[in-house]
Amino acid sequence: MVSGLSYPSIAAYILRKPGAAFLSETIAATVEMLLGNAMGPIIIVTGIIQGLGAEAAFAATRYKRYSLWVLMLAGVGAAIFSFIWGYFRSGYAALSTPYVVSMLVVRMLSGAIISGMLGKAISDSLAKTGVLSSFALGKQMHKERSVS
Repeated sequence: MVSGLSYPSIAAYILRKPGAAFLSETIAATVEMLLGNAMGPIIIVTGIIQGLGAEAAFAATRYKRYSLWVLMLAGVGAAIFSFIWGYFRSGYAALSTPYVVSMLVVRMLSGAIISGMLGKAISDSLAKTGVLSSFALGKQMHKERSVS
């Protein structure tokens, strides 16, 4: 979700369609607002920005690669885009430079690890059960198992 951990790469990895990361993050932000997030409707803008950051990684590969590295890059992209938005919206400029840099580094690492690595692990585990058999990831997993 937008205010906490973000998983825009999961939808993109499972569906493998342009806009999946953007749409899933925007929907997550909208649901978060409807559940009473203290930020209110502006949280939707934050979700859109995070989704665009993740989407940039997939667009860079022309939506043809969904490797661990691309998923990690999508998490980092979401972190960087939302950090820039937060920098101007939340007044990070008033904070010390080392603190701001450390905030950015922590967000980038968590984007790579949580959204990228954990997102891939969750998606692959779901695909192995067969519940994603009608989605692109499930079809790919089935094809790979048939070849082996």
